[in-house]
Amino acid sequence: KVLFADRSPYSAIYYSKCNEKDQLALTYLITEQIEQMSKVGIDIYTVQVTVQRDILFDRIIERLEFEPVRKQFNEESRQWMEQTADWYDNFHWDFVVDNTNMRIP
Repeated sequence: KVLFADRSPYSAIYYSKCNEKDQLALTYLITEQIEQMSKVGIDIYTVQVTVQRDILFDRIIERLEFEPVRKQFNEESRQWMEQTADWYDNFHWDFVVDNTNMRIP
């Protein structure tokens, strides 16, 4: 059985408001939980879906037209998108998929 989630467990580290020491502790906790799950036959793989940043921002703005409530999460800010993309780009992923030239209907 294969299940997909649209967030990595490690996203909690980025979106938490904790300090660096607590982020390290959270990273350790998440990694330990993933290792424990692996021991009972549940394998978790992280996948980064990348998009060229100008295209990514265009897609974000397009999405905001249909979901304006997402502005409360600062999604209309190019600076926030860049900061977030930098964090994800510097994370170790099991797999990376480029979605610049694909659109899923």
